[in-house]
Amino acid sequence: MTTIHDVALRAGVSIKTVSRVINGEPNVRPKTKAAVESAIAALDYVPSHFARAMKSGQSKTIAFLTDSVVTSPESIDIAKGVAEAAAEAGLALFFLASEPDKSPFEGPSFDFIRSAQVDGLIYATHSHREIEVPEHLLEKPLVLVNCFEFAGRVSSVVPDDRQGGYLAGQLLLEKGHKNVAFINLQKDVVASRLRQQGLNLAFERAGLPPPHCVFLKHEAEEAYAEDLAQHVRTIMAADEPPTALFCGNDKTALRALGVLQSLGLNVPADVSLLGYDDFTIIAELLSPGLTTIAIPYLGMGREAISVLQDVIEKRANNHVRQAAKIQIPGWPVHRKSVATL
Repeated sequence: MTTIHDVALRAGVSIKTVSRVINGEPNVRPKTKAAVESAIAALDYVPSHFARAMKSGQSKTIAFLTDSVVTSPESIDIAKGVAEAAAEAGLALFFLASEPDKSPFEGPSFDFIRSAQVDGLIYATHSHREIEVPEHLLEKPLVLVNCFEFAGRVSSVVPDDRQGGYLAGQLLLEKGHKNVAFINLQKDVVASRLRQQGLNLAFERAGLPPPHCVFLKHEAEEAYAEDLAQHVRTIMAADEPPTALFCGNDKTALRALGVLQSLGLNVPADVSLLGYDDFTIIAELLSPGLTTIAIPYLGMGREAISVLQDVIEKRANNHVRQAAKIQIPGWPVHRKSVATL
């Protein structure tokens, strides 16, 4: 492997001079600079990233730690957004996944982050939730994505789920649906509460009572599928069944569609169906295509890099960035599952 010594020998200069050229220092004669650059090109020399970091105090490297984002089809765009924005900013990026059934802040992956010379850390979760951040994690600049800390010591980038629920309500109302049922996620899920608040606000502003809402069991529970099916059957058996079902995510909408079809009901001719997530593997392949509310995962990942850069810069200059929860709005994706009355 080519070393800085090889470059110096080929260019006929000292190692210190090669280092000055690599680091863009002034007062290097043009002829000398050209000789060094020619030697670097000829030898295909790549400067040591960490050697430069030791000199500058910054490695231009960040770590991305996740529970399951990089393997989750719904939220893989968080990782994509982080990677794109890091590349544009000239940052090197470590992707590290936490170990199953362990805290994301322990084990070999996390030990590596603590010992490595990285400038900062982004931690992302698969679902929008509150987490506890251990004190030792605050040693390095940190930004949370799709999660937040109750204590408010760390900046976080999260989806605006309340606004998403409001957009869902607006979409349904604009299509003429005033009798709506909301098949929500589990009651203890952060997003379920926020989306319900947004949905209710849209109906309140229209002078209407809030939609009927039911909460599901957790997806991992054995009775989840039957619980969902029973809710759909009960809702549609009402004297005045809703003209639209709003589901807490696209997976729920997929299951609800199957139950509706088993009841002999057609979507959207008999009842409209609205999802949440824009999980395209489901939304685009369903027949009819699923109208849904997209979560801005890509934008959240990109924003996390921007926030982290600011945190790093302020800490380097002995300033403190006030921690904030940054909410990124989603948007409606119109397909064919919501009819106009």
